[in-house]
Amino acid sequence: MADLTTLNVQFSISLIIIAIGYLLKRAKIVDKDGGGKSLARIIFNVTLPAVILRTLTRIQMDVAMIAMPFLAFLITAIVFTSAFFIHKAEPVKQRRGQYIMMSMGYNVGNFAFPLISGVFGDDGLKYAAMFDVGNAFVIFLFCYILAVVYSTKEGERVQPKIIIRKVVTSPPLLSYTIGVILNTLGLRFPEFFSNTGDTGVLDIIAKANTFITFLVLGIYLDFKLDKAYWRNLLKVIVTRYVIGIGLGIAFFLILPVNIMARTILLVCYILPVGMGLLVFVVQFGYDEKFAGMLSNLMNVISFGLIWVILVVLSIA
Repeated sequence: MADLTTLNVQFSISLIIIAIGYLLKRAKIVDKDGGGKSLARIIFNVTLPAVILRTLTRIQMDVAMIAMPFLAFLITAIVFTSAFFIHKAEPVKQRRGQYIMMSMGYNVGNFAFPLISGVFGDDGLKYAAMFDVGNAFVIFLFCYILAVVYSTKEGERVQPKIIIRKVVTSPPLLSYTIGVILNTLGLRFPEFFSNTGDTGVLDIIAKANTFITFLVLGIYLDFKLDKAYWRNLLKVIVTRYVIGIGLGIAFFLILPVNIMARTILLVCYILPVGMGLLVFVVQFGYDEKFAGMLSNLMNVISFGLIWVILVVLSIA
């Protein structure tokens, strides 16, 4: 576990970068529709894949890492079942689908990676990366199917070819696949691309991920909340956090694996909604305002919760 000083320093740095992003937006130097989206694409297509490849090719696999994707599937099954019954009475099909869909999927790469990397380094990042393997399949496969099924757009139907193409061409998912294969075969990148001194091409690109990610979080930060959405926002938020905290604490206490793996699992279970879901919201005509408010609220709540949990564990 990280010491309290390291933890507080890392969270303070993160807050400062988020504040810079927010101030840049307020000063109209960048905006979320222009610069924000461009930076988000750079994260998704460049810096995040670099972090994944760098991490997975340096680590030694263990039982806890292998279990992580299945633990991501497990919480998805529980959350989906709960959300389905909680929102069953919602008369509007599209809203019901959005609430169920946005109860699942976690923002591991864009939210957890920078924090975990700063606090725990590669020792913690490897568990988050393997959790995100399962989480990526949940978002790009299961949640995509839900987005199509509940969409009110004419002619929308589940098309296996499109789903397969989305999964296969996702840069982070491709990076996970390549990284796991290379690790299993015992292969490593040449020194020019990645080395212990962190001076390789992948290393330098990966280092940029933390700054750009928190900058984007600040750019997208918005404190404007519509009261008309509160009831359904709270339903989704309570569903995610009650199940996430409850299951995370239970596994922290009973899983027969090292404390690092249990801590990272607990952190992953209380992360905000996955960014991929916001793309589906736009693509299939769901309520963008609701999705934006949910994302903003959960970013703030998760940041605070993770800090509290890690402080408590560090003191304990």
